[in-house]
Amino acid sequence: YRPPAPLCEPSGRAFNNKINIKLLSGVPGANIFYTVNQSEPTMDNYTACGPSPLDLSLTNTCLLKAIAISPSGHCSKVTQETYAIERASTTILAGVGLVVNLQKKEAIVKELIPQGKAEDSGKILVGDMLLTIDNVQVRGMTVDEINNLLHGAKGSFVKLGLQHKPL
Repeated sequence: YRPPAPLCEPSGRAFNNKINIKLLSGVPGANIFYTVNQSEPTMDNYTACGPSPLDLSLTNTCLLKAIAISPSGHCSKVTQETYAIERASTTILAGVGLVVNLQKKEAIVKELIPQGKAEDSGKILVGDMLLTIDNVQVRGMTVDEINNLLHGAKGSFVKLGLQHKPL
């Protein structure tokens, strides 16, 4: 028996300064183990753990990974969500206005930032697969590596290679 993967509320998204997240398991008495350093959570490798529901706060961009362990010791599949802090508008760096989530080493557009360059272009859709940034393949990169490529001097341009999600 494998318990269901835990849920993250809210799901991965961009945030300002701090975001509060609740990790939930549908299994009574389950414990949740999570990481924020891109490693796989296990009973021996975790950032924190506790009984469901488990509350946490983030103040930095991260890939959150979580598992649920049932009272009988069975482990769920890994849930992962990307949470990206939005840079203050006073910084000299700017992004394209999208949040990327990793799924099986593929970068998938999770969210378009309202009134951001990506949304304004009308060419990028939630669910699109990000293939390249300025002709650099992003498959297998970490979220931080992808975010570094997506940010540049205000007014600069990046060339994105995308594969649209089939309708």
